[in-house]
Amino acid sequence: MPSYHYGSSSYGGQRRRRRAPRGSRVLAVLALFILAAGLGFGIYKGVGLARRWVHEVMDDPVPTKTDESPAPEESTEEEKDYGALIRTADGMAVQYDYDGAIALLQQAEGYGKNEQLSAALTRLKAARSELVRVDINKVCHLSVRSLIADPSAAFGSADKDNLAANYLTVSEFDKILEKLYEAGWVLVDIGDMAHPDANGFFVSGTILLPKDKKAFVLSVEDMVYYEANAGKGFANRLIIDAEGNPRSEMTGRDGSTVIADLDVVPIVESFIRRHPDFSYKGARGIIALTGYDGILGYRTAPKYGDPTGKDWKPAYASLNVAAEQAGAQVVAARLKKLGWRFASHSWGHINMAKADPDRIRDDTARWKEQVVPLIGSTDILFFDNGADIGSWRTYSAETNEKFAYLKSEGFTYYCGVDLTTIPWVQLSTSASYLRQGRVTLNGTQLTRYPERLAPFFDAAAVLDKTRP
Repeated sequence: MPSYHYGSSSYGGQRRRRRAPRGSRVLAVLALFILAAGLGFGIYKGVGLARRWVHEVMDDPVPTKTDESPAPEESTEEEKDYGALIRTADGMAVQYDYDGAIALLQQAEGYGKNEQLSAALTRLKAARSELVRVDINKVCHLSVRSLIADPSAAFGSADKDNLAANYLTVSEFDKILEKLYEAGWVLVDIGDMAHPDANGFFVSGTILLPKDKKAFVLSVEDMVYYEANAGKGFANRLIIDAEGNPRSEMTGRDGSTVIADLDVVPIVESFIRRHPDFSYKGARGIIALTGYDGILGYRTAPKYGDPTGKDWKPAYASLNVAAEQAGAQVVAARLKKLGWRFASHSWGHINMAKADPDRIRDDTARWKEQVVPLIGSTDILFFDNGADIGSWRTYSAETNEKFAYLKSEGFTYYCGVDLTTIPWVQLSTSASYLRQGRVTLNGTQLTRYPERLAPFFDAAAVLDKTRP
């Protein structure tokens, strides 16, 4: 049997390796080429994307720090808080100015869409509908003079009987205001009683008050601080303090200066701050002035600066009349801004019923020259001592020379004294004026004629125990 060697052919030669077909080798090479190309393209695209990302990042602007909280949205009219505005309107309503309060709220943009405003307007309109129009013929006028601040000095002086008869004390006036307030009296402005219309004719004004309230006008006569009353328990003058409030300045018995509420104006101001509903639409009183001794405690008359004049005294040498006039102007301007009115009580405190027309012209000329520059013009005239320029009948420029002249000088409100018919009011549309009788409050009325004051207060309840 023949032997066989592994790896050798039967023909005795070495065995040959089998070769792949030529077509298969070509396909393999092509596949390798495609794979390499794909890898290269992928790397190229990857590098390009990476390069683009880097450029984009590098080209971005540097971010700035911002408030990440969202901007607050503006509130709508429905959401706004009108509390402060409503409180202002309510303050006006306290002084019975409902029309002004309603108008204030209606000025707010979109007031009809806000529940707060709508509720406040409904409330104010309802309260206004309850008000009653006051008959101006029933408006009373109470009039006082400067007050005795130190009763012991006044009633201990040689002039005590005159002072006791014609003046009230601070204590009495304080109590009178409280009694008036408790009884429902409300202070009104004389201009609210009547005023000229577009044609210049006087027409009745409109005063609206709750049905349980009554209207009155207040005045203070001769707030001059006459030289004759120096050292008799009166203040020296009015001043304005740092807060803009009128105060009294008085020299104490020890020579010290006292600043306090010691006369009508500062007392009324303090009372209204405590009781704003005592004043109708912010009304104050009327200050009736003469001019021959200056005004408001300031020695503004020319006689104080004229050593050659017949009325000059050596005591005037220390006075600076220009400074006195400047001080009076400051006080007067502040009082007018607060709502006080000024009136002429004639320059020389003359009796116009007895004075002839020439005397009245001369007196009025002095008033305009010496007082008007300090307080401004006024359309209110007070008659002294109850005197009047006519009877109870209506004034007529055709038959009353005094009235014709005074009317031509701008006076349209005339205030006499009437203690028999309370109140006494006369409105003339044709002659364009208002007359009103004053009820004087003084020691004589308190002690001898308390029945005249009964419609206002109980005289016995306010009487100063130190009064003689």
